[in-house]
Amino acid sequence: MPKVTVAIAMFVVSAISATAAHAATTSPWTGPYVGGFIAGKSAVFRGGTQVNPSQNDYFLPTSFPAIASASAFHRTSNATNGDLVAGFNKDFGALGRGRLIIGLEGEIESGHLAVASAVTATYPCCADLTYSITQSVRLRGQTAVRLRVGRATGHHMIYVTAGLAAAKARLDAHLNDDLQANETVGGSASKTLTGWSTGIGGEFRFARSWTFRAEYVLADLGKLTATGKAIVPGSIVLNLEGQPFSGALIHTASVRTSTVRVGFIYHM
Repeated sequence: MPKVTVAIAMFVVSAISATAAHAATTSPWTGPYVGGFIAGKSAVFRGGTQVNPSQNDYFLPTSFPAIASASAFHRTSNATNGDLVAGFNKDFGALGRGRLIIGLEGEIESGHLAVASAVTATYPCCADLTYSITQSVRLRGQTAVRLRVGRATGHHMIYVTAGLAAAKARLDAHLNDDLQANETVGGSASKTLTGWSTGIGGEFRFARSWTFRAEYVLADLGKLTATGKAIVPGSIVLNLEGQPFSGALIHTASVRTSTVRVGFIYHM
């Protein structure tokens, strides 16, 4: 389990255990809360494959820009999922005609997003030699911890939020060409990506303990990198000069997500 997910789980427990200490508060905005959302999420994946000249012993120099251009991808994946949130607010007093509300919030998002790209092109050196590149990226288990700063007026509050985000990601990429009919050069990587998250939203209180919330959140989760190699153990991939391949490909993918969601918050 990612460390960020563990931290959020601990944060949820802490928020719930703080209920008794704030039960007597005079401000309806102060105290712990939990909630759930219906969320529409869009993820933008960008990436591609490049040749690392310092380790290359397979591709001719004229193929470097050709491979980078042909493999570049920009794909979008959309999904609808449910999100859970827990946090704690504090009313810091008057702010103009409203109240200054500051809080800390953790969230866990469900569902997963994925894209794939496939291209076939011709080597610049040789019109009769083609190569194919397939790339896929998957994202799941996105979490975040953010600070919220808002202004409450009566039953309404508008706020901005910013903090850290994390998600599990996997990148898989493969290249084969006419020279290596039975061999494939590929790379894969799995890791927990971390980055920043920011957003804006509003809440409407329709009962002492209940609010309706709508918000937009943008998250940049950074980049995932994998190194290409012969994926069949013990295999030898040779170039036109009979030299073996030794990991000259670098596959990359970056991820940015946008989420619009609505839901209900229970204030304890």
